Amino acid sequence: RYVLYYSVAKKGERMHCLSVAVASAPEGPFVDSTTAPLVCQEDEGGTIDPSPYVDTDGKAYLLYKSEGTPVGRSGGLWSQQLNADGTGFAGFPVLLMTGDPNSWERGVVEGPSMYRDGEGRLWMFYSGAPWSSDDYGVGVASCPDGPASPCTRANPRPMLKSNDRVVGPGGLEAFRDGGRNPRVVFHAYKPGKVGYPNNRILVVGSLRLDHDSVALDY
Repeated sequence: RYVLYYSVAKKGERMHCLSVAVASAPEGPFVDSTTAPLVCQEDEGGTIDPSPYVDTDGKAYLLYKSEGTPVGRSGGLWSQQLNADGTGFAGFPVLLMTGDPNSWERGVVEGPSMYRDGEGRLWMFYSGAPWSSDDYGVGVASCPDGPASPCTRANPRPMLKSNDRVVGPGGLEAFRDGGRNPRVVFHAYKPGKVGYPNNRILVVGSLRLDHDSVALDY
């Protein structure tokens, strides 16, 4: 089966949680037969931004973000090992990183995504700063002890930030294409059209092997 993780508003509350749906084909239809959220960190103000990651040993994990802001805290990035069918958990949540209010992140970290390079190094990409501003960008952290252990920022500055082509880039997901080439997708605003209610565009790029920048080939 194919498994879909998504954020949803909790009924009757101003809070988001994560749920899960399954389908027999990637184009769906996906059916959510759950009666409770998969993850809902109420003490942290809710949960959003799910991203699955399967490591080289075949173990699958779900990365996600605790909101933080609704309860006066910085956002946090988490990892939790999934069970065999991907609809529940086999492990406890691990806090990977929290937002730094004194850095470019301004206390906001979200949209986690993991990628293991050809040398076996595990990296976590994440978005930081307010999403509706031109300060929004993508940072990178190193996770040398695996997807179930805390990660450390690899660079004090964002690896991808606003430029003359895209503004407020974020939500980056890294993957390998059919030729096993490192690739990324992310969203961004067009210059001069930043913030709600402007729409964001989807950008496809190539991941440079030095892991400190993204080559945009669109």
